[in-house]
Formats: sequence, C-alpha cells, structure tokens
Amino acid sequence: MLAMRQVMARELLLSTVQGLGDLTLVQFGCLLALSDGTVRTVGQVSATLGRSMSATSRLLEQLVRRELVERAEDPDDRRSKHMTISAAGRRLLMTMMRKRAQAELRLLDYLTDEERPVALRGLELLREAARRAAADKQEE
Repeated sequence: MLAMRQVMARELLLSTVQGLGDLTLVQFGCLLALSDGTVRTVGQVSATLGRSMSATSRLLEQLVRRELVERAEDPDDRRSKHMTISAAGRRLLMTMMRKRAQAELRLLDYLTDEERPVALRGLELLREAARRAAADKQEE
C-alpha cells in the first residue's frame, strides 16, 4: 500500500510541478487557497497557509505582479488589502488541474479491466470524503 501511494504521489506531483513553470509550490498553494473566489485579507491568507504575515505579504505581492492575484483596498480601512484570484490565476489553476487529471488517467491505463472499476470507485469515495471534510471545516 505504501509503495502504491509513493508511486501515485510521485506521478501526480511530478505532473503538477511540471505544469507550474516558474511558479513555486507555495505560490500554487496560495492560488488554491484563493480559488473558491472568496475575498480574503492578507491576514486570512496568512492563517490559511500557516505562514507569517510578512512572508504572505511578499508572496501575494509576487502573485499580484504576475497578475495571478488581484489586490484592492478596503474602503473602510486603507491599511487592509482584499485579495482575490484573478482570471489569469484561475486559468492557470484549471490548466494544472487538467494536467493532474491526465496523470491520474494515465495511471488507470496500467490497471486491468477488473481493477479499473475498483480504482474509480475508490477515487469517488475519496472525492466524497474530501467534500465532507471541506464542509466540516466550513462549519468550524
């Protein structure tokens, strides 16, 4: 089981990293954190990523310069900045997600006709578990 996880993780991570171009994994994580479209402050992004405010601020500035994230001032507090993913950032994430899905499909090619439905059912169960986990997290 561990060997299988390592092979899958390697294939999926390599396909994702290859799609990053010069985007770092932390920048990719930041885009994922903003991908739900919710407007967040730098502090909220910092808390989500588990990074310091200064490191997060620099990270977001890099993404703003690359036009992957948009920044707007809070009309009620000019010191506070509102961060959202841009259309370009969303397109980049979608491209990367497509590459990840293609890597998963390539792995399915190595399964027998009997193994494939079992693996697909496992993926469906994992997707449902991820949805429940996300719902639980939102309730907290």
